[in-house]
Amino acid sequence: ITTQDCLGVLRSIEKRGSLEQGKRTLGVISQILDYATALGFCTYNPATSLNRHAPIKQTVEHFPCISWQEFPELLQAMESNPGGADPMTLGGLELLMLCFMRTTELIAADWNEINWEAKVWTIPAERMKGKRGSRKEHLVPLSNQALKVLESIKGITGPDGMIFKSIRTKSGYISNNTLNMALKRMGFDNRMCGHGFRTLALTNIQEHLKIDLRIVDRQLAHIEKNKVTAAYNRAEYWDERVDMMQKWAELVDEKKSKQKKEAQSPPVTDFMR
Repeated sequence: ITTQDCLGVLRSIEKRGSLEQGKRTLGVISQILDYATALGFCTYNPATSLNRHAPIKQTVEHFPCISWQEFPELLQAMESNPGGADPMTLGGLELLMLCFMRTTELIAADWNEINWEAKVWTIPAERMKGKRGSRKEHLVPLSNQALKVLESIKGITGPDGMIFKSIRTKSGYISNNTLNMALKRMGFDNRMCGHGFRTLALTNIQEHLKIDLRIVDRQLAHIEKNKVTAAYNRAEYWDERVDMMQKWAELVDEKKSKQKKEAQSPPVTDFMR
């Protein structure tokens, strides 16, 4: 197998326009050939140089996210549920909004991860993003509002096993697509996705609650790219995060209350003016 053989595979993928798939395929090819080199089937990895020279564009994925001004529209849609989403799916969207973990961290959750007394959701290291061996468990402080949502879901799928059970999937829990399709049916196609709740929280917690970015980042479990900084910056900001999560939930509640009042208010007519 030569470098040109590998390049030919990547070019055929690029012609289809599947740039992200090409990037992933290069990674798989390189791993296999690394293994073959270690076993002595080849003297070097012919795909190594393609990491710099392959015509595979490095794409950046931007997840759609609504603005703060559009947030009441989403809250109203979740309340009226025009797409007919089931209560468990609606609960999942509520938890993403209140806890803003990654969707993959949410959907695979188990009831034994919830500590009701301590008000903490412990996400195991193996379900966190990052390289193997460097991941660690992530703690999510649960606001009173988040606990209430979990209680409602517990009445559907609890108290044991997967929180978001599904008999339709091999994994035994719902897929990311379940949440994104619910948002699409509510009228938010290409405007909001499950991951977008993280952006919504990151931006507006800083803007409206005036909380330091370092605290929000720690709760989002963002991976520190600078290895030196990652090694020394081990501050957990736990008390601040507990306080932040409750304040964020209360801010969301305020937005809900305001939206409901506006929806119930009669329209202003020319006569009333």
